[in-house]
Amino acid sequence: MGTDTTPRGKMVGMMYLVLTALLALNMSKDILNAFTMINKGLESTTDNFAKKNAFIYAAFEKAAAENPARAGKWNEKVKEVKKRADEVFEYIQERKDTMVRAVDGLAPDFDLTKKYNKETLLPDEKGESYYELIHAKDDTNWGPLIMINRGGGERMRTKLNEFREYLLSLVDEKDAFLKESIENSLETADPPANPDNPETWVTEMFEHVPVVVSIVHLSHIQNNIRNSEAEVIAYLQTKIDASSFKFNKLEANVISNSNYVMQGGEYNAQIFLAASDTTAPPQVFVGDFDPNTLEMKGELGKDYQQLPVENGKGIYKMNPSREGITKWKGIIQTVAPDKSIKKFSFEREFTVAKPSLTVAATKMNVLYIGVDNPISISAPGVSAEALKPSISGGSLTKSADGYIAKVESGSKTATISVSAEIEGENKALGKMDFRVKRVPDPVAYMGTNKGAFNLGKNEIMAQSGIIPVLENFDFDLKFTIIGFEMSTLAGGFVVTEVSTDNKITDKMKAVWGKLNKGSKIYIEKIKAKGPDGSVRELGSISIKVL
Repeated sequence: MGTDTTPRGKMVGMMYLVLTALLALNMSKDILNAFTMINKGLESTTDNFAKKNAFIYAAFEKAAAENPARAGKWNEKVKEVKKRADEVFEYIQERKDTMVRAVDGLAPDFDLTKKYNKETLLPDEKGESYYELIHAKDDTNWGPLIMINRGGGERMRTKLNEFREYLLSLVDEKDAFLKESIENSLETADPPANPDNPETWVTEMFEHVPVVVSIVHLSHIQNNIRNSEAEVIAYLQTKIDASSFKFNKLEANVISNSNYVMQGGEYNAQIFLAASDTTAPPQVFVGDFDPNTLEMKGELGKDYQQLPVENGKGIYKMNPSREGITKWKGIIQTVAPDKSIKKFSFEREFTVAKPSLTVAATKMNVLYIGVDNPISISAPGVSAEALKPSISGGSLTKSADGYIAKVESGSKTATISVSAEIEGENKALGKMDFRVKRVPDPVAYMGTNKGAFNLGKNEIMAQSGIIPVLENFDFDLKFTIIGFEMSTLAGGFVVTEVSTDNKITDKMKAVWGKLNKGSKIYIEKIKAKGPDGSVRELGSISIKVL
């Protein structure tokens, strides 16, 4: 991306620097730690997928050894699935480990071309991985550098696209639900085009966010990889006759829409038997059960529920109300050829995240009355198009770089509230209060001087007017001097002259030309008009003639 040297480009550049700093300031320690817990939950779920996948791979190996003619080709297919899944998973892991080492200075001379060394990121004596102990969780530099500037994100997208297309090639067209699940889990499309604010799939995830959020994004993608891998190898089991394919056991399988759900959103899943007979639909129950007898505990409809079954798959939906890891389990049962009832248990978990919100004033942490205040609003996991912000005591309008807030006088604070449409429902994401302040008074300058100062007579005669300067203020606002009064002692009398703008009048200069060394000139009643139309009286100027 080239550097824009236009005035607007420089202003956008300054806004970006302030935004990144304020983004870190506004992400409280509690929110950053919450992302660490989300990451831990995602990695735990991903590890569970890997363990279940290992069992299915072992079953394919056993079946291929017992019946190579029938099972051999299927074993080769799942081997390729595992190989490709591991390759893209490990690539993402390398990006995560590199990010962590860089942000905490573990390897200042890190090299992206080298294989990462797992030894330094092993769990400590308390069992905590280094990802839980990151010191600089709020760093916003290394994530974009690794994933955007150095191309890590685009290479990851290419690998994910290739992996997704390969998995889809293994699924029949009639199995639309599974195809849709894979496409959704491994989606890498750019957000809707916006010429004023171009975004890509990569920049949407990694630009302007703390490193702990970048790591959560990568862990979420790894979770989706293992989930999609599990769905496809379980699906390949269903393609084989269970009586001739010598698995050591049938297993209940679950395909879910996601394993990362916003609090208040909906989690749904399909539960089915691998290698089941679709002409004999199973019965699916969700709730606690006896692990020895596989009998459900309690009363149907009260302590556990029976799911509706579509195309041999139980349909499970729930709306989680609390944060953290939600575990659920149940029994799927079917009638065997000998008319006996066969039961199979299943257990799954998913992570529920509380909706979080980041609202930052891109100039400073206040809103000024009567001016355009640039505002950046984002929420992890929610697209910019889905956000619905509003403000109390003012107005909020969309701009090329975010939003413009205008606030009114009469209030000390303004509240920006944000909601979003999530899964068809409007969800409140949070709100943030901002101080409302009046734009400060400018300081009156004559040339490069202000207040009381000394000047030689020639320098005094060279002055042309009074200049209003907003000191230590980031907004590019213009005040206009609309009048001032000059007074001095000349010939034993007080002489006063008035200007109706910012200029030194000819009469003033005529008086100054007669002054002697040691005389004093007073510039008072200086009035300046602001961009909002208000008139301010500025501090006076006192000049001693040298």
